[in-house]
Amino acid sequence: MSSRPRQPHAKDGHLPPARAAALAALDKVLRKGQEVQAALDTVLADTAARNDVHAPATACETSANKSGSTAQKSMASSSADSALRHAGISRQDAALATELVYGYLRSEIRLSWLLRRFLTAPERLPQEALLTLGVAAHEIVHLDRIPDYAAVDWAVTHIRQRFGPGLGKLANAVLRNVARLGDDARNADMYHADLPDPRDFLSVYHAAPRWLVDLWCDAYEPDRAAALLAASARAPAPAVRVNAARPGWQALRDQLIADHGGAACSHAGVVFPVGGFPAEVAALERAGLLSRQGAASQEVLDALRPDTWEGPVWDACCGRGGKALALLERGVDIRLCSDPNAGRLRGLRV
Repeated sequence: MSSRPRQPHAKDGHLPPARAAALAALDKVLRKGQEVQAALDTVLADTAARNDVHAPATACETSANKSGSTAQKSMASSSADSALRHAGISRQDAALATELVYGYLRSEIRLSWLLRRFLTAPERLPQEALLTLGVAAHEIVHLDRIPDYAAVDWAVTHIRQRFGPGLGKLANAVLRNVARLGDDARNADMYHADLPDPRDFLSVYHAAPRWLVDLWCDAYEPDRAAALLAASARAPAPAVRVNAARPGWQALRDQLIADHGGAACSHAGVVFPVGGFPAEVAALERAGLLSRQGAASQEVLDALRPDTWEGPVWDACCGRGGKALALLERGVDIRLCSDPNAGRLRGLRV
């Protein structure tokens, strides 16, 4: 990787807050090997600490009768509405930062291949410049609500201020070429044309590491392997967990399903169609009536049959507390929550 020096006058103040948070978190994940949610929490918690927004938490001890009130407020369960919000970033910026981080990581192999179509020597570019190009390319290819020119503008400005006008011009040319691909960047035909080897195509198009493609292709029929790879690249549908400790929770769950075309999942969950949360979710969350939690996380708890556990329970890897809260709401005797990752704990608010 190039050691090209940064410009001495470069500043980060121009970066929109969501992009700044995303780039910082991705750097921790890709360069330092941190877990993705811990990296996000750490970046935003550090920002919050500098702004004296909140004090970090180190552990939480709670009882079942606090579920939906004090415990509900102290353990945020949404990646877009916990440490991100506490750092003084708007809900919209929090959601965008989260999508940029997870979306880029989900599509990194495909995005890198697209960028290399327009780069003669990508290995000579600074890592930060390549990452910036990748995040902007993700916006252009996968985020329809962000105009192409907006994605190009912030990335080119950032690279020019960090590394000089030469790389700024290169970034502008590369990203405009990506934008000119239009729908082709999402069309399998373009990848098939340039990747005649079927497994190379599957790896790039579905953004899956080649070892995983080989593993599944060897284990399953080609159509089954392709279906699994396509599912692994798909963005998860938004989901909530209705607070089962509150009276009338079943009626609220059924109403959410009926009003928004959702589907029941797990003990008290609702999965909505891909595209975002219904507008009333934010108010219901503030009232302690539900929490945002992925369907897979909820199904994991069901598979463990928590109704058969003997208490008391110590959640020794609580993260930001989503599963612990879910257990409390189901009457499990959770006495202590802790986590060995300080970055995650700094994402809690007490």
